[in-house]
Amino acid sequence: MAVVALLAGAAFTACNNGDYKAGPAATGQQVYFDEGNSTTLSIGDEVTSLSIALHRVADAEPLSVAILSEVSEGAESLFTIPASVDFAAGETDKDLVIAIDRANLVDGEEYKIDLAVADDTLTTPYGYNQWSLSITPWPWAEFEANDSKGMFREDWLCALWKVDNLEYEVTIYKHKTKENVFLLVEPWNWSYLTEAFGGSKEQIEGEGMVTYTPTNIQIDCSDPNQVIIPKQFSGVTDLDPSYGDYYIETVEPGTLKDGVIEFPTKGLGLSCLAGGAYANKNGLFRIVLPGYEAVDYSLAVAYGGMKVAADNVTVSAVLDFTCGADVTGVNYLLLAGDVTADAATIIASIADGSAENIQEIADFEAGTTNVSIEAELASGVYTVVAVAKDKAGQPVVATAVAESFYFPGFGGEAKDVEASAALYYVSEVLSQYAEQYPDYSSLAYQIKGSELKSLKRYVNTTDLIDNVEDYGLTLEQVMTQYASAVSDEVIASINAGGYANILINLKANTSYTMVIEATNIYGKTEIIKSKPLATKALPYAGELKVGDYAMTYVADESTTFENLFTVNPTDGSETEFIVDDFGFEDGTSWYATYDSAAGTLTLSGLQVGYEDEGNMFGQFFYYDTNKTMVYGVCSFASEESEGDDPCVITVSAEKALAGLTTTVAVPVLGASDGSLKGYLGYYPAAGTTIAQAAATSAKAKKATVKRVNVPFSSVKASAVPMRYSKRWANKVTDVLAVPASTGVHGLAVKTAVCEPLPKAKPMRNKVAFSSLNAWK
Repeated sequence: MAVVALLAGAAFTACNNGDYKAGPAATGQQVYFDEGNSTTLSIGDEVTSLSIALHRVADAEPLSVAILSEVSEGAESLFTIPASVDFAAGETDKDLVIAIDRANLVDGEEYKIDLAVADDTLTTPYGYNQWSLSITPWPWAEFEANDSKGMFREDWLCALWKVDNLEYEVTIYKHKTKENVFLLVEPWNWSYLTEAFGGSKEQIEGEGMVTYTPTNIQIDCSDPNQVIIPKQFSGVTDLDPSYGDYYIETVEPGTLKDGVIEFPTKGLGLSCLAGGAYANKNGLFRIVLPGYEAVDYSLAVAYGGMKVAADNVTVSAVLDFTCGADVTGVNYLLLAGDVTADAATIIASIADGSAENIQEIADFEAGTTNVSIEAELASGVYTVVAVAKDKAGQPVVATAVAESFYFPGFGGEAKDVEASAALYYVSEVLSQYAEQYPDYSSLAYQIKGSELKSLKRYVNTTDLIDNVEDYGLTLEQVMTQYASAVSDEVIASINAGGYANILINLKANTSYTMVIEATNIYGKTEIIKSKPLATKALPYAGELKVGDYAMTYVADESTTFENLFTVNPTDGSETEFIVDDFGFEDGTSWYATYDSAAGTLTLSGLQVGYEDEGNMFGQFFYYDTNKTMVYGVCSFASEESEGDDPCVITVSAEKALAGLTTTVAVPVLGASDGSLKGYLGYYPAAGTTIAQAAATSAKAKKATVKRVNVPFSSVKASAVPMRYSKRWANKVTDVLAVPASTGVHGLAVKTAVCEPLPKAKPMRNKVAFSSLNAWK
């Protein structure tokens, strides 16, 4: 049967478009290696030999078959391979038994063995006369006491599927020679998948959800503070072919502490054919190694509202504590004012018992996860600082919390936000840094405020910030999605009189605006914009004319494409330039090189800020906030191009940009199927004009997608869309050090455990599948 199968396979693969011709008839002994022999083997400590099956067709006579062998260099003595295999009369099957010196094999190292039948007159054209295999000694060992069962809490598949964060037992091995390198055996197995999806294997596959291939996962904890999961196949495959195999990898390193592996929220990634999504969104992904126990000493506290006593006179602040399952008690302090900046000192004083008026939640029972207390307070701002107790009753400083809140009491009134932001030239306000951070690439700023609790900051061009609505966003959405929160130390400095620093990596001769979103200790929030300030022009004495250029192409009577881009010099060079908004005004900056002799300016496709990603011509990004469309700037040297050719712009005798030698197109495609929706820009080499624009020219508003018949109408996305336009990227950087902020006495107030105040129940939406969000 094996010979028949091999014969059929050989005949099939030999077919071509010509007439069928039968292969030669096999004669002789017809010895061949079994196609079922392994090509890769991972062997345990107990393995001392392995067998390679051979077969023959003619069995009337005894036969000795000489075997040639070759072993990885330096490993010849570790494998004993017979020089021949002897078939008895009537015997068609025989094993070549290879003895292994297992004790001297290096765990994890790959050994290769090549075998061949020495006499090709004994072989058959329809069977294997050679066989190669690689052997890797199993490098994994059980944990102590032969107990290799650990616990795995899932928060990775949740990136795409709304499944519960199940925790279940898995087998975990440790590497024999590499400390703190571990192997999870089939963590996303069918037992998990059937429970997570709520159906049988047949149902899950039958409904086109996912399937599973048994797969082990390696985790590198060699640096316990930088735990890495190298990118690897999870074993889970989406049955939607546009998604395919799911891969897991680290986005932000995790930690190994006391036998527990954890990662930051959104610290893991799930990638597939459709792109990448943040995983561990709930921060619950956890692996507990065998022999260890996971404990939850987490603690949170929040102001829950005001409680009025039956006498209509006495009022209390209700504080809601949320405790981990292993917390056995909570000590806390109530302090006047917002003292969160001094939280570390206060926490230490609670832990060592030196603070005055330490409170304890009365009658706290281990396992209690939610408890509320009431405290009789006057109107004002307060801070609650709390420390949980572990199973031994000792304070857990690592999970301690400090939270400030405003308590209105009777007649109290929350104050409005007091904050401001201003931009300055470095040379004017921080002249000692002017040489290092010149005014053409840097600006100083100052933020002032009073009684602020938190603050987020965002800086971008004034043109962008003043026209956010043209891009389907509000200023509030910009602050939510792109602004950066400042540290507690900066908040303390702002409240103490003001905080100043320097922004670098700015574009020359460009107006900037700073936006802050400040929240005060009374719970009020306000968004405030600074007055705009333009960086100064970069000193430049080169011959190429820089500044704004208008690129125009009239496609037909009703369709004209226009693009306003800017050529900027670079510091200290007359040949290297930065071109902003080329092809489409999306805030992207491209590197360009001027060749005076050739009379050309060449854009290589390399983008400022994304140098490691190489040529970005022909690459696509999300165009709309709903992620239904993508766009990309393409450069075509010919109609057969993939759109990733360098873009060469001609330079006139007057040293101004004059025209294109490559066609530049900015197509918009459907994100799901790559269908062409139209063009944001189309500029063929023939017919496109480039001319210097007036210095006062304003950047064009967001272009509309235009349908037009052009030769490149079949363009498709050549890369998976991975992010939005860089126009919103906030890449400005502070350079000055953050200044440090400037016996602990808690308030002796009456407190008691109470019922939490009623809260409105949130609506819950059942979502089967979420869209992809890129993390790269």
